[in-house]
Amino acid sequence: MKDIKKILTIAGSDPSGGAGMQADIKVITAHKMYAMNVSTGLTVQNTTGIRDIFVIPADFIAAQIDAIYEDIQPDAVKIGMVGNDVIVRIIAEKMREKKAKNIVLDPVIASTSGCTLITSETLFAIVDELLPLVDIVTPNLAEAAAITGIAITDEASMLQAAKALTERFPTAVLIKGGHLVDSADDLLYADGKARWYK
Repeated sequence: MKDIKKILTIAGSDPSGGAGMQADIKVITAHKMYAMNVSTGLTVQNTTGIRDIFVIPADFIAAQIDAIYEDIQPDAVKIGMVGNDVIVRIIAEKMREKKAKNIVLDPVIASTSGCTLITSETLFAIVDELLPLVDIVTPNLAEAAAITGIAITDEASMLQAAKALTERFPTAVLIKGGHLVDSADDLLYADGKARWYK
């Protein structure tokens, strides 16, 4: 396995396979990498929406992370749905303890169907605990707006939000523009440079 990149996804479960750790595992595998996962929550959902969520206890999440790192050192970690502020703090603690590298944060605030997945306390914990640790954060427009407090309606405000994030945190930013009215352009902002993916 030395030549195969090992990717850990820390995320919720979507039994319909369209999001969460199931989608992450598919993407990781499609890129010929070895996928591992730590579950933060179980959902009752399908393509029409989320019906219920069972949040995994934080100590069980910590134990899952410990088990992975005792056996297989991830080359990168992707963090998705976190559940609550206690879980955010335990994930951040474990990332520091394990000296995790190449951390990607997808700050999942709401599902595609519009179901809110976190509280304001959880968002504050994400900002305080996780954002300082990650190498890249990948919010959609609503998530970038919630984190920065900037109303995002066009490419100019996307760039403003990206700059605000990189000024506050040592991270690259990929803002996903799929909810723009006239386009679906994505913005990568890193090292003071903007790159648009049309």
